[in-house]
Amino acid sequence: MALVTSEAALKQRCLEVSPDGSLYTSLAAQSIRSFRQLAFAIGTPRSEPTPEQYQELAAQVFGAAAPIGKVAQLRDLHFEATTYVIQALKDQVSSDAAEHQVRKLPMAERAARLSDQQRRLSGVSITGELQPSYGLIDKVNHILESGQLVWISPSMCGKRDLEVAQGIDHKAQVVQVEKEALKVSASQVETKADVTTPLMLHFAFQRRGIAFDQCGLIEWSTHQDYLHRLLFALSAPVPPGFSQVTIQQIVRADKELWTIMARECMPPFKAKPDGTKPLDVSMSKLMLDSRVQMWLLPVMASQASKLQAPPSVEPSDALPSDVPTPTKKLRLRKKAKKVMPDALKGCKKFSKGPCCWGFNLEGCSLETKAAEDTPSAIVDPGPDSRSRDCKSPDQGQRKVFQAVKRQRVDMPERGFVLCKPMLTAELSEDEAPGKCLTDMLVIEVCCGSAGLSWACHKLGFQVMPIASRGSFDQKPKLRVHHLDLTDPEALRSLEELICTESARIALIWAAVPHGTASVARSKPLPRFERL
Repeated sequence: MALVTSEAALKQRCLEVSPDGSLYTSLAAQSIRSFRQLAFAIGTPRSEPTPEQYQELAAQVFGAAAPIGKVAQLRDLHFEATTYVIQALKDQVSSDAAEHQVRKLPMAERAARLSDQQRRLSGVSITGELQPSYGLIDKVNHILESGQLVWISPSMCGKRDLEVAQGIDHKAQVVQVEKEALKVSASQVETKADVTTPLMLHFAFQRRGIAFDQCGLIEWSTHQDYLHRLLFALSAPVPPGFSQVTIQQIVRADKELWTIMARECMPPFKAKPDGTKPLDVSMSKLMLDSRVQMWLLPVMASQASKLQAPPSVEPSDALPSDVPTPTKKLRLRKKAKKVMPDALKGCKKFSKGPCCWGFNLEGCSLETKAAEDTPSAIVDPGPDSRSRDCKSPDQGQRKVFQAVKRQRVDMPERGFVLCKPMLTAELSEDEAPGKCLTDMLVIEVCCGSAGLSWACHKLGFQVMPIASRGSFDQKPKLRVHHLDLTDPEALRSLEELICTESARIALIWAAVPHGTASVARSKPLPRFERL
């Protein structure tokens, strides 16, 4: 129901203009109970009435010799009514998607309908779990006004308490196309209900029945009778070898009922002069239809898993079961292909993954329990590389590498613990646990594209790639800290960082400046020359 046709909206506005209620009483005595009737009482919305017409209307409403204040109230209310009517007609004509948009009921109309329904259904407390959300009532009212019957699933029958708990948030702006023009509007925020248990499903169905009764489409008693039949099938005993009726079957049967009603019941759905309601009569007739009851029959236990998922479940991105999944081709790694013995070439068993050639040929007695899924670090022990052991304040040793070429080194051999040890009473003070891999830090200076930092990051290290701004040949794979080491202050900050984090630094990789056009070559570096 629109604002211009709501009797409750006019009554509330009259009470705001005239708190004593005399204005609405006088208008109701002249059979004026909505803004639309008041707008056309004198003149038309496009032509303003003359003062004489206002005086004549005031004399009919308030009697002869109406005070000036009463006439002013009447003129104020009439101008507001004509404005509402013009805007309503404009929206109805100009918008292509007007019939598909769910209009919100005025708050005065909501309160009046709820009060009248609570008076009629004296044995039902429409609060808490049974109070439908405003969005649900708007959808049901849209069915009444537009004549387009759609199925409202139980998951869309939210409660008012959840709507209040969501609060007033800023809705996202959505761009829509109307009459070959772009229009920006706010997106609709829907309140979904939980229907994972029979009790929550029962509440959702009841909220929908209250919404349809409040809008005058289906009687509460009729919807309750239909709901009792659904829940009886959910709890009815089944023969041996058959599965209990599930919530998915209940929802599917409800969807089938509304689909048949939309096919056989023609609009309009408003109550007829004799008081009968088309949807109420149709539901009473179709709730026992065989096309609906077939979905409520128990199925064999072997076929229970093949039932359709409930509509409230969001669709997954997985392919349907009947769509064949292409097989993934296994490719032999280049490094394994080079070192594979001739006796094992052509065997599909070794086409992927690390393999021990000795175990598959003459035999291998090495333990493999501690070597499974062992991360490795990419370091450089080339011919000109140098390594030294250094003691840290904590337990353990660290290896510092300087290299140009890469190979893989197992981390447990370098003294790193790959997982945090469990602190128990059996650990003595002499058996202090080593460092955790995820706590160790790798610093890469002049990182370039940060390839080494990316490899260490995938192994679990904390990394800090450092490079000067604008010195990238390729896009870095990680976020790079911009630091110009030709600046004394920047170099001092890096030294302080290394001293502060020295207890947990696993590797410092310092690449030499590359390229004849490097920025670092344009400035003298006497300190580095001495090194």
